[in-house]
Amino acid sequence: MDGLLPHGETLDKAPSDTEDRATETPNRELVDTVRAALRERTEPERAAGAHAYMKSAVPSLGVRVPEVRHLAKAAAAAHPLTSAGFFRHLLLTRSTDQDFWIRRSAITSQLKAKPRTDQDLLRAVIEPNLADLEFFIRKAIGGVLREYAKSEPDWVRNFVAQNGTRLSPLSRKEAMRHLEGGPARGATGAG
Repeated sequence: MDGLLPHGETLDKAPSDTEDRATETPNRELVDTVRAALRERTEPERAAGAHAYMKSAVPSLGVRVPEVRHLAKAAAAAHPLTSAGFFRHLLLTRSTDQDFWIRRSAITSQLKAKPRTDQDLLRAVIEPNLADLEFFIRKAIGGVLREYAKSEPDWVRNFVAQNGTRLSPLSRKEAMRHLEGGPARGATGAG
């Protein structure tokens, strides 16, 4: 997602009470720094194209993904998190958001965590989205499971087997892509 503000808010909209609780001090400085950096790098022409591509009500600022990553890392270095609960709250409350891009972000939030992945959180953000027909959700579920399988192949095999037909063929195929023996037995279904 190119340059989206957290929670899909616009630049001129004040955060809701729920958002204020989720971004209370001390992590507030980090959020404010990222938002300010995104605003400074707005590219209106790219924003219009990104917004049309995403087919979403969530606005885009048109900031390129590598630049978003760079500025987020710099902000995190300048304002280290003092509360991991900040992330857990955001991910759990956003894994059922109406906007699929927000849900996709919750699903992929631990993509690079590898052995540090919080398995309970991973399950909690994937399971509410298993029935979603949106391609980007199905691809995200499969992708995050595929990456986690590099660290915890047995957990991923069990997750795929336990969810059987609830897991779309696309998600299942991506999850099992690099695991020996291919897709988990009994994990078939349409979708």
